[in-house]
Amino acid sequence: DLSLVVCKRMACTLWNEEDPHVFVLRHPLAEYHLSRIRDVSTRPLVFRESVSALSALLAVDACADFPLRTQPVMTPCGEASGARTLDGTIDVVPVLRAGLGMVDGVIKLLPDEFTKILHLGFERDHVTLLPSTYYNKLELHERPARNILVVDPMLGTGGTAKEAITQIKSWIAARMEGIDYTPCIRFLCLVGCDRGVKTLREAHPDVAIYAAAIDPILNERGYIVPGLGDAGDRIMNTVTH
Repeated sequence: DLSLVVCKRMACTLWNEEDPHVFVLRHPLAEYHLSRIRDVSTRPLVFRESVSALSALLAVDACADFPLRTQPVMTPCGEASGARTLDGTIDVVPVLRAGLGMVDGVIKLLPDEFTKILHLGFERDHVTLLPSTYYNKLELHERPARNILVVDPMLGTGGTAKEAITQIKSWIAARMEGIDYTPCIRFLCLVGCDRGVKTLREAHPDVAIYAAAIDPILNERGYIVPGLGDAGDRIMNTVTH
């Protein structure tokens, strides 16, 4: 498995040996930024900076097995015949609203000529904890990219991530005519929990998960513990007390 080999050389390691598709960041810089976003006293500006930094680190490993093709370039001193570029397009799909906070970090290293930003919006019922869709314009885009990165800071119950990927797969299925590749979907989050990982893996076993941390439990309100609180409110500075 090429992605596993590459990730072992970089910042991610397997969450557990039984599932080769769940990766967790293990890097001093990741630990530093994770501590900052967990801290309840961290100001919104600093919180957003660390969210962006963690998102960039996650993206580096989530893209580690993207295919390449040779594309010679001319340097000031002659031709670099062995130069390579990405072979394939990329869709970044933030789950609104909190996923917007991860976009800048994720796209920082991605080539803009190959990358689109799409959006899916969900709200969660505070009693049932089930998601409902309020924004989906995927059908406006004719061709899904070869690589799709779904980004959402939290993977709690797993319901929103499960539904987002289900809708993306439905869009892909409706657009497969004339496409000679199968889009590869990856899910990136800052903090997950056991329940959310299990829910997403059972629903979509072909989707790899990349997380900065995976915590053990949810509380009665559906928040990850210890987690970092409501990521959307902390990113947007709309926390109410």
